[in-house]
Amino acid sequence: MPKFIITVIIATILVGTCLVFFINSFEPETKIKVFGFLFILWVFASLIFSLPFSFIVGKPKEKKCSPFELRCIYRDSLRRGMLLSFGLCTFLVTRYFSINSSQVYLAIFLFLIGIEFVFLIKK
Repeated sequence: MPKFIITVIIATILVGTCLVFFINSFEPETKIKVFGFLFILWVFASLIFSLPFSFIVGKPKEKKCSPFELRCIYRDSLRRGMLLSFGLCTFLVTRYFSINSSQVYLAIFLFLIGIEFVFLIKK
């Protein structure tokens, strides 16, 4: 396991602690508090989703690659985790504003797939 992953795990634990504190201490009275919660959730979910993606892609290459290449693999995994958590938070925002339409969900899904294709084409 690369050394920078330990830093990522510690950051994930700290953000998770902030998320639990936010859940326990604030009531969802205003939109600012709801969006603050969703932002912390987005960061936490990004870090959580990026770790398995990084493990799946980087584990076979761990012995052969340099630490710099493993960081690049983690950054790609972090991008995918951020996209996945952005989709999750967007779904929660649409539920909060009662925008329950299949066209909206399809548009969000196509938008996220389009962003992923743009990043794949750039490589």
